[in-house]
Amino acid sequence: MSARDGFLRASNYYRSAEFFLHGHPCDPRHEHAYERSVQCFRSAAALFSPRIEPVQIPYEGTTLPGYLYRADTSGEPRPTVVMHNGFDGTAEEMHFFGAMAGVERGYTVLAFDGPVSRDRCTARAWSSAPAGRTWWVRCWTSP
Repeated sequence: MSARDGFLRASNYYRSAEFFLHGHPCDPRHEHAYERSVQCFRSAAALFSPRIEPVQIPYEGTTLPGYLYRADTSGEPRPTVVMHNGFDGTAEEMHFFGAMAGVERGYTVLAFDGPVSRDRCTARAWSSAPAGRTWWVRCWTSP
């Protein structure tokens, strides 16, 4: 529990540092802070019970990174909440903005980075998703 919470704090510290570099998206510290935030979050995710599962969602020839949260390991179908953020948000911060609250209330939660969320300086930015475009994710009840 202590290690998990320490990794969550470290992830959030790196995420906060990364946020303040948005005015200079190609600053090498930007990518370093983002990558460390994700690494620390994934270390914490592995220590939850049930484990928070990293996922890759296929999207227009690429993938959207995210996390699948399950309320338990019973396999019982549950309503699913789908969460994503905007341009400067991350799937990892959705943990604090409602993903865990959903799990605690018995929901399955899928949190992910949308197609224009990350890597503003690199080729991974999704040029096929212009600003203002509406896109949808099909929701389901998952086991």
